[in-house]
Formats: sequence, structure tokens, C-alpha cells
Amino acid sequence: MAAPRDDDPRSMRERMLACDLYVADDPEIAEQLAAAQDLMASYNATTPRQGPLRRHLLESLLGRSARGPRSGLRSTSTTGP
Repeated sequence: MAAPRDDDPRSMRERMLACDLYVADDPEIAEQLAAAQDLMASYNATTPRQGPLRRHLLESLLGRSARGPRSGLRSTSTTGP
């Protein structure tokens, strides 16, 4: 596999989002991964009774919130309607 071109002015994150070759251990990508992992850990530490906090954490992680079946997100569950 070919290495990413050195003359490409885009950041590694921009290359990644464009589905082009990029260096995965780039500091910008690593920082964003660590931040996402922190948000996931915070969400996983909540209880169902902490709905507003959970929604805030999901919005921070995903950029928008799922508001039920019309949100555009589909369930991949095979155990129920």
C-alpha cells in the first residue's frame, strides 16, 4: 500500500474524512479519539435516571441527539420491533 503523499496540504484528519490515505497516529486524531473515549466513559457511568446528562453527552459525542424512531438512526436490534 502506498504512503500518504507528503505534498498534500490537508491535515491527516481531513484526509481521513475524505477516505484518503492518512497517518493514523497523528496527534490531532489521537486527541480527538481520547476525547471521544472520555465522553463514552462518562456516558457509560450514568444511570437511566440521568436522562438530561446522557442526552448532553450523546450530543457532545455524536453532534446531534437521537429523538426516537424519526431521528434517522435505525436500530440494529434483532430482538424486538
